[in-house]
This record gives sequence, C-alpha cells and structure tokens, in this order.
Amino acid sequence: MPTRHDLRSKALHNDAHAIFARLREHDPVHRGRLGRREVYFVTRYADVETVLKSPDAFVKDPTNTALGPAGQRALRIPKLAESFMNGMITSDDPMHRRLRKLVARAFTPKTVAALAPSIEAKTAQLCDAIVNEGSVELIDALALPLPVHVITELVGVPASDRRRFQGWVHDVMRNFSPWNMPFILRGLWSFQRYIRELAARKRAAPTDDLLSALALVEDEGDRLSTDELVAMAFLLLSAGHETTVSLIANGTLALAEHPERWEELREHPERLPAAIEELLRYDGPTLGTEFYYAKHDTQLGGAQLPAGAAIMPMVLSANRDPAVFDDPDALLLDRTPNPHLAFGMGVHYCVGAPLARLEAKIAFTALLQRFEPPELAVERARIRYRDALFLHRLDRLPLRMRRRPSPSARG
Repeated sequence: MPTRHDLRSKALHNDAHAIFARLREHDPVHRGRLGRREVYFVTRYADVETVLKSPDAFVKDPTNTALGPAGQRALRIPKLAESFMNGMITSDDPMHRRLRKLVARAFTPKTVAALAPSIEAKTAQLCDAIVNEGSVELIDALALPLPVHVITELVGVPASDRRRFQGWVHDVMRNFSPWNMPFILRGLWSFQRYIRELAARKRAAPTDDLLSALALVEDEGDRLSTDELVAMAFLLLSAGHETTVSLIANGTLALAEHPERWEELREHPERLPAAIEELLRYDGPTLGTEFYYAKHDTQLGGAQLPAGAAIMPMVLSANRDPAVFDDPDALLLDRTPNPHLAFGMGVHYCVGAPLARLEAKIAFTALLQRFEPPELAVERARIRYRDALFLHRLDRLPLRMRRRPSPSARG
C-alpha cells in the first residue's frame, strides 16, 4: 500500500524536497493526512497555481463549500481560538476583501520603509554579539530575535512585554497534538487577553504604531470589530515573524552550503534582491499555504476531489517543479525569471511580503559584510526541521562564524 504522508510527520518535514519530487512525478495530488483528517497535498506548480487563483472553485472557509454548515476545517480549533478564525487568511470574499482593504489602509509601503533604520540598528546589535570564530546558533542569535523585534515594534507591543509575547507565540505555534495542547491553550488564552487589553488602550490613547492604526482605521464607516482586531494582530505577530525567521535561517544554511555564492554576493551586493528571491524559491519558509477547500466535486491534477475536501497547496514543492524552473535543485542567484510562490499568489498573496524582503535584505547585507562564509558546526545530517504543519522551519542552525578583517587590518 502506498505511503500516505502525514503533515505531522517528522520524516515529511526533514525530507520534504525528496518526498515532493517523488509525489510530483507519481502522485501529484497526494491523498495525505493530518492525523485522522484527509488532506490533499497539491505538489505541481500548475495545480498549486490553479488553487491559489481560483476563488470560485477553492475557498478558505469550508462552510462556503457545497457542504454548507456541515463543512469542517482540517485543523480542529479549540473553542478558545475561534476568534482567530475571523482573519484574512481563513476567510473568503466579501469578508476577505473587506478585511484586506482595512489592513491596506494601515499597513502601507511608507509604514514598512520607515522601519529600515530600526531594523538596521537591531541587526548591527545582534551581529556585534556573535563572538569571533565561535560556534553560534544563528536562530537564537539573529534569525528569531530580529523579526520578533521588528514585528512587535511595528504592531506596538511595548518593549517590556516582548519576551512574554515571544513565549506565547512559541506555545501557540507548537504542533497540534494531545501533549502540546495544554501549552497551545495557555498561549492562546494569554495572547488573546493581552491583545484585547492592548487594543483597548490603543483605541483610547492611540500611538504611532500599526495596532493603533488598525484600531482606528475606517472605510466608509466600516471598522474592525474587537474579534477581527485580535485575529489580525495574531496573524501579524505570529505569521509576521515566523516566516522571516525561516527566510533568514534557511537562506543562511543554503549559502553556507554554497560558500562561493556568499563570496559572489559580498563582491556584488547589487545582486542581493534577486538572490533573496532565489533563496525563497530554493528552500522557502513554508511547506504550504493555509488550507483551501474544494467548493464542489472537482478534478485537479488527475485526482477527483469531493466537495469540502481539505487541500494544502505545497508551495515548497511547486518552487522546485522542473516544468517551470530549469535545474530546480540548483541554487542560481541570478535566476530569471523566478516566478516562485513562496508568498502565495492571487487574492491571498502575503500582505507582509515587502516587510520580509526588507528584513532579509538588511540581515544578509550585515552578515555578508561582517563575516566570512559560515561553516556548519555539526554534520549536515544533524540539521533538522520542525514538524510544524505549514512551516518549513529549522529547529537549530549551529554555525562557525569568523569575522571579516576590517579594511585597515587587511591593509
């Protein structure tokens, strides 16, 4: 009997590229599992694109399928977390369009660009703390604290609360399993209570941050409800930093395995924006997008899907599809064109993509300028990924980092 891969499987997360290569060739719409729930893994680029660009055929809310109220989400959500389901990534139009329009009025390109000095200062501080010629765990040293700092500053979480916030998000982002549920529920309860209280303070006394803007933003008299504001804050604070953690960590790992690429980017920093797009394609931060659901009985990639079927478009797989990318397993920093799907596509395209790109550009610029090509501090086989449903997230990244001699020292 063919293997049915489970989204909670450590094997899937640790060998994702090899497994997806087999599925693309032999079983492109794989009838996988999430525990006891059936989930279809969509692995080919063309089929992933079809799901992402066809809101009339594939929806985010299972009650909008032909099953109506009987439609069920793939992931069983504790009652405590139901308010988080009022967000953009789990809703369809017209609700999705309404929420995104309100967020766009507050989360502008100008807002993102204004963060650059703060990102540069925090990156410099974190890089200064990396000991010369020492072994460093890059996620703890840079890839995690930088985006946590950025997103909490953007949203308006006071500096004194950021350590607590990071702990709550760590609990909430654990894999859904019976042994993790007490931690998840604790994190959800603490996070929800905190955001409700913070949002109330922002509405009463707004400050110059995104949560204040979201609390006050209006469009023809329309405003976010409290539940919608909590859901939006949760999306921005959790997804808004987790994907950037993996973009920095996975990208650094890829460059550590290709030291000649590190030297190339150091000598030609103008190539960095294109290189970041290739790092997103080559080993991106997410396994797949949030779940979609078949609105009606339909065919996709040769498979018959019943109405209400849970679907995960596997963007990590699509980004190495040889039907779209020449030599897809190679890291080609000047790849053109590069239509990767790391941030999705269509109406649900990631609203935080510009911020993630800005953080990555600043972080990689600092690493390239300050350090020689890093070396793995452990055998490659010991580098593992977390079994965290949607994420393609390294557990740890121990590296040996050597500082570059200063120009005067090289004399």
